Amino acid sequence: MDEKKERGRDGNIPENGETDDQEVKSFDVETEDAEEVDHDVQVTDPEQSDEASDEIENIDEDSVHEETFSWEELEPEPKKPKRKGLRGIALFLVFVLIFSTGYGLGSGIAGLRASRTSAPYEAPKSEAETVTPVVVNRAPNLIVDIVDRVGPSIVAIQTEVVGIDAFGNAQLGQSAGSGVVFDRRNDELLLLTNQHVIEGARAIQVTFEDGVTVPAELIGADPETDLAVLKLSRDDFKDPADFERVKTVPFGNSSEVRSGEIAIAIGNPLGLGNSVTQGIISSEQREISTNGRSSVSLIQTDAAINPGNSGGALLNDRGELIGINTIKIADEKVEGIGFAIPINHAIPILEQLVENGEVARPYIGIIGEALGAERAESWGVPEGVLLVRVLMGTPAREAGLKAGDIITEFDGKRITTMEALLGQLYFKKVGEVVTVKGYRDDTEISVTLKLAQRAEE
Repeated sequence: MDEKKERGRDGNIPENGETDDQEVKSFDVETEDAEEVDHDVQVTDPEQSDEASDEIENIDEDSVHEETFSWEELEPEPKKPKRKGLRGIALFLVFVLIFSTGYGLGSGIAGLRASRTSAPYEAPKSEAETVTPVVVNRAPNLIVDIVDRVGPSIVAIQTEVVGIDAFGNAQLGQSAGSGVVFDRRNDELLLLTNQHVIEGARAIQVTFEDGVTVPAELIGADPETDLAVLKLSRDDFKDPADFERVKTVPFGNSSEVRSGEIAIAIGNPLGLGNSVTQGIISSEQREISTNGRSSVSLIQTDAAINPGNSGGALLNDRGELIGINTIKIADEKVEGIGFAIPINHAIPILEQLVENGEVARPYIGIIGEALGAERAESWGVPEGVLLVRVLMGTPAREAGLKAGDIITEFDGKRITTMEALLGQLYFKKVGEVVTVKGYRDDTEISVTLKLAQRAEE
């Protein structure tokens, strides 16, 4: 019995291959594998082989089973043939490949889903920040209602002018513009327009929205502010009812205008009659220098202002007059940029034109130049107007201003150039009192002066 176990441990199987089927099964080795093993076995002693066979036959089946069972529990599992080892390695590699592929694909799908479903990045908000939706309360027919109400007060102006051709011959020509009815006095209607619209006119004719045409008379004009006032008489209306139907346009407050607000321009572009364009206020205060005049502060808008719109109305969303359309800058690089004279600046001018037919232009009596940023920095003062000379017997001399003083503020407005200073004077009245601030050496100064009328040149 010990000899059998020893043979079993050595793995030597009898050459005759008469091993009991049950014993083969107990080793859990397939017949095909067993045959392969037989070829590898070398038998050194035939007699010992025969004796082993005889002893195996005499062993009881129960003892064989018992002995075989004890081998499996007590002894390590026999080594598998090389062929099975290679198969195991192959299966292991396949498993690794499938696992890695599946993991990579799963990660890619998960990342794709995450990228699609994740919320976009939002910067953290402070606790005090509140998100309030912007609600624009605008009537559906806001502009239509304004045009219906104000349109009849906007007129088309046609003028006859005499020009000289290249050969020196006089020629009769025509020009067109727009005007706004702003006041009614007894039997007269007063219109506000641009001075350049009626400049050099021998005759002026006004056409209302309903086609009624009447002659107009010039009351006064001011080239420096490009404003003019016309008068219409009741007697010039064929039907007195037409005169009575005309309404005036209410004035707004151009100082309250804000960038981004609605702007409505109504005028007579290209002599086509009343036309309406809509835009916004691009800038409530733009310094512009035109026609060689000193800079003036104008309202900038992107509402289309074409030739013929000059003198027309710029309205806010309440149908109030906030400006008189005056010029348009056209350039290939930009869309048209329109400008209007703020109505707050126009009021003192039109009042003088109505009362006197002309504007008494105030002055302070100085000759100055701009103090640039470089010089101002070296002197340790802000930019402003350096007084080169203060004239004798002028408001500036009487107020105590001296040559070498630097003006930085005029009646509450920041001043850096002579053009800006003169632009502020355009809309002041003779006799008005203003405050001027600036520097003398390194000391701040402030004086009060009374504007005087400028002598005619």
